[in-house]
Amino acid sequence: MKIIREPFKFLIQYRVPFLALMLYVVITYTLGIEGCPFELIFGVPCPSCGITRALTSAITFDFVNAFHYHPLFLLVPAILIVLIYKDYSFINKIYKSNIFWLSLIVIFITVFILRMC
Repeated sequence: MKIIREPFKFLIQYRVPFLALMLYVVITYTLGIEGCPFELIFGVPCPSCGITRALTSAITFDFVNAFHYHPLFLLVPAILIVLIYKDYSFINKIYKSNIFWLSLIVIFITVFILRMC
């Protein structure tokens, strides 16, 4: 039963950033502002631009468009699993691994640079 309660524990633990994200979504939707805040401020898409559209496409089994929107969309569920279940010993090793996080950063930056070219 503990494994089922972990996502709720995660949401409670990170309720302030989660609520801030929800507030951002409500405000931008209400004002009719579309797009990534990073892109709105800096004029270039962020390294994760397209992941939401990719995940939406993947949920509907449209994997061709999902890869088109962002090729690293499959990493998002993996990252969430690591963040939510970090208290379990085998996942805690991954969570505390600098190599894991550095690899993710390098992969995202590499894909970002390739997509910008």
